[in-house]
Amino acid sequence: MPTLPLNTVGILPVCALGAAFYYHLTRGCTEAQDRIQFIQRRGSVNTAAIAERGTLTISSDGKVHSIKASDACRSDLVSCGQAAWLPDVLLVCTQPDQLLPVVGDTGWRRCGEPPSVRRTTAKFGRLV
Repeated sequence: MPTLPLNTVGILPVCALGAAFYYHLTRGCTEAQDRIQFIQRRGSVNTAAIAERGTLTISSDGKVHSIKASDACRSDLVSCGQAAWLPDVLLVCTQPDQLLPVVGDTGWRRCGEPPSVRRTTAKFGRLV
């Protein structure tokens, strides 16, 4: 079976692990930067700080790469879906306590599927 080429990768959220993925996927911040995008985590306190600063800085091997935040960052996952931009692959790099809100976000619902009334919570590393 032939494989389809991947056109876009989303990295959620902007974080150290996400920056490492970004650096390697863009081959040292030199290629495909328009196809590799950070996605903000909804409700994150870092969103305003990133917008205010306006740049993301990645340093490797003594080189500093400054990337325009407006070019590399998208708003939260729900807003991306509403704007008809969902990545082919989504790398979720959150803290464990942030994972369930991300996967439970309304952006993951299929079109026409009603919101779930069931609430799932994490307790001591397992679902209850």
